Amino acid sequence: MSGPRSIQDSDDGKRSNEQGAFSREFETSGRLERYAPSFADQMRVASFWAAICLPVLYLPLLIMGLSNGLITLLFTGLVCVHVIALYVGHTYNQ
Repeated sequence: MSGPRSIQDSDDGKRSNEQGAFSREFETSGRLERYAPSFADQMRVASFWAAICLPVLYLPLLIMGLSNGLITLLFTGLVCVHVIALYVGHTYNQ
């Protein structure tokens, strides 16, 4: 049976979790460069700014209401595009 954990033990656990998160972040940021090296930077910039500007397009759709099937489909597609833009552009300027 082990004794109580010290503060340093819990800090070491936090550091290892932070390092693991950093390495996962580094791995995901290199995927675009691996699959599309010629335009990875331009794609990150465009995705970053698209993720900032896309929510403006939510307003007209929400004002019209989501009762129409086509508008609901358009809104869902817009949210999906926004999520993809957030994922691709989140490492821009880091």
